[in-house]
Amino acid sequence: FPQSLLYVGGALKKAGHEVQIVDLRTRLAVIGRDIPDVDVVAITATSGEYDWAHRVASRAKDKGLKTMIGGPHATFMADSIPRSFFDYIIKGDGELAAVEALAKGVPGVYEQPLEKLDGVFPDWDLIGEKGFSRELFTGQGYGQGPLCAGILTSRGCAYHCSYCRSGRDSVRYRPLEDVAGEIWDLQRIYGINYLRF
Repeated sequence: FPQSLLYVGGALKKAGHEVQIVDLRTRLAVIGRDIPDVDVVAITATSGEYDWAHRVASRAKDKGLKTMIGGPHATFMADSIPRSFFDYIIKGDGELAAVEALAKGVPGVYEQPLEKLDGVFPDWDLIGEKGFSRELFTGQGYGQGPLCAGILTSRGCAYHCSYCRSGRDSVRYRPLEDVAGEIWDLQRIYGINYLRF
């Protein structure tokens, strides 16, 4: 499940917005019906998922809704994204930028990097148990098991691979206390005992 939506959704909730998360990645045939009646449809996408994101935005626009895109594609390819499909383009960390975009209500590109990740948590309540996986590892042969969750302990990348843009960013780590607190909450509230890092 795209955890970035849980981080941005949590920030939007704290700012007073009502947030719903719908995973449309596997339901493209019925997207028109599955898009909720909301003010803004926010989408996260890698470059490999951009065509799908464009189709979701097109259907949202057909319903007269505002659209927002974030994630790796929007961060590194913002200039190539057609403004006719996306009202708000979020580059980099989305928590503050998405809140600012909706507060201003002016279409455009928004970017507000987080210097520190202290106190930055995903809002697991936005998805509840339906958002947890039964696959600790993806791929054939691993099978299914108890519910598990992914934990992000850092953002950015220290490497500088020629084929990947993300290596140009600095690495920022979440405080150990925050990571431990999130693990404790996942165990206590949702009964999650298996984690992906």
